[in-house]
Amino acid sequence: MTGPAQTPVLFLKAGGSAFFSADCQALLIAAKLNPDWFGSYDKVNKKIQDAKTKCANFDRLTPAGQARVPASRRPTPEDRFLADSTAGHLVQDGVYRNARDPANLSGRNNPCARLVDGYVHGNAPAVPTQGTGPSKVPGSVEVELSAREIEQRRAAGGWPAGATSPGPGNPPPANPVYNAGQLTTDENARSSTLVNRQQQQWDNVMARRPETSGAQVTGSGLNGAVNPNNPAEVERARAAVGAKPVVEPTGVPGGAVTGNTAEECINNWRERAKDAMKAEALDAEIARQSAAARRAAADPALPGRLQAAHAQADARKTSTRAAANALPAGSPERTRAEARAMVASQQEARARERADRYQNPDAAARLRCLQDARAARRSGAANDNGRTSW
Repeated sequence: MTGPAQTPVLFLKAGGSAFFSADCQALLIAAKLNPDWFGSYDKVNKKIQDAKTKCANFDRLTPAGQARVPASRRPTPEDRFLADSTAGHLVQDGVYRNARDPANLSGRNNPCARLVDGYVHGNAPAVPTQGTGPSKVPGSVEVELSAREIEQRRAAGGWPAGATSPGPGNPPPANPVYNAGQLTTDENARSSTLVNRQQQQWDNVMARRPETSGAQVTGSGLNGAVNPNNPAEVERARAAVGAKPVVEPTGVPGGAVTGNTAEECINNWRERAKDAMKAEALDAEIARQSAAARRAAADPALPGRLQAAHAQADARKTSTRAAANALPAGSPERTRAEARAMVASQQEARARERADRYQNPDAAARLRCLQDARAARRSGAANDNGRTSW
């Protein structure tokens, strides 16, 4: 049995095998979704970055070098799928915050730009969405979800005819406020897009490589879908996506997440994860940011060092990408150079994340904004509405 949970932050940090009911786990696996892929944006993003790095480190080896890698250390089908994915918010990031904060700094990953009190970019519920780099094309999970988000935002806001992203120079939307109830309705609807596209795209990614082609999964359902009521089919899908054996979790605060369909399971989890984001996860974020503020106060040069380290990592990312682009497409040398560029890209992302906690705005300002959000939630004066304009 899965060990007992301590707090509702479990819904963001533990992985779905610790909070989805056994029935939900089977439904998700049948949809070719590993339950443990669900969690906070930061948790999901780390899982994806680890997979990208693992695949890149293997791909940059010569064929002889790859042959020497033990089977247990080679990329799995799950690794290959995650490496072809991005961390996808199950709430729309650009709706839950403003584009700029009151100091006119970028709103991305900036608690001072929040609209929904308690919203923190890294704590928001997320899942890997297939489609990154060259594979981010129509039909990919990421592109189809993004298109659905724009459709919903246009409808909720009453965007001007022909506008794709109202902003400076464009007429404002008729309804600039994205009502919290409509947000939930639209988030629920997007789960259908996720589930429908995931089943096809898992097989499409697996078909690209001879070593993963055996991880394509078909079943006895409509159009070859896996039947969640057929244990043998679920087991084949479970092995393919790298999921843990299906076991009913214990000690889940408020009980395990349940549902009658994969979409219901996702939607019910997302709402509980949003509650955790605005409460226990917000407390934890404040504790982390308090520590950062203390470090910055004790070492005023720290933010500058982190910014410089990020600049160096960004320069390496640019140079390795340019080196890869200069090689003939499809050549073994290009493949290995692309892998080196991928590693450099992951290093740049990690350096940026370390620097972000101390700049734009600074650590102390970030802390005050997080504390203001908590005060609003505790006083009953919190805002849960978003925005329909960019």
